[in-house]
Amino acid sequence: MKKGEIISHSQIKQKIPYDFVVYGLQRGEIGLLYGQGGIGKGFFLKHFFTNENNILYEKPINILYLSLEDDYISITNVFNNLEIVHNDVHFGFDLETEKYWELYDLVIIDTWSRYLRGEYDENSSKEMGKAYEQLINKAKDYNCAFLIVAHTNKGGRNKDKEKSINDLRGSSVLSDNSRLAISLESNSKDELICKTSKINRRKIKEQKFKRTNTGDLV
Repeated sequence: MKKGEIISHSQIKQKIPYDFVVYGLQRGEIGLLYGQGGIGKGFFLKHFFTNENNILYEKPINILYLSLEDDYISITNVFNNLEIVHNDVHFGFDLETEKYWELYDLVIIDTWSRYLRGEYDENSSKEMGKAYEQLINKAKDYNCAFLIVAHTNKGGRNKDKEKSINDLRGSSVLSDNSRLAISLESNSKDELICKTSKINRRKIKEQKFKRTNTGDLV
């Protein structure tokens, strides 16, 4: 549908199937993956890339993992034994890779704060609104979806409770506007728990992972 266009009631009655890149997230939209620093987001993404029975998608997708926080050596040490069995995954390390974004179904930006590069104040709703609008326009222009990796505050607003989407660093613009929000938490059994704290259109079951000696998830 084009900007400024209106449609009739008869057109609304014609159901259009969703074309999910990741369940709950379509092209031209932004999703969110968040948790405390060091909780294991890299190992979760490794599992996400390779597991053909993953609950987050049902068909192979082309993924660009854009690591703006960890360098090539760090990423190599995590992903060196990566066996892509379901998705086509490439890696990038700076924003100069934007010229390739249109080639992918999903671009993962790790992390939101590094993407902002100090050009925007994370605590300013006005500036975060501009940054978010800029990225959503890129998602539409490149016909892809973005999954933003973000950290929660170390202390959090709920110190005695599990971290929530409200504990994200800075302004709430990202959490308020993302179409999908996936949280990663750990429990007393040293399990990594993946669940959706915000999702539209489709429900995703909570998933628990055991950590191996290498940090990988099973």
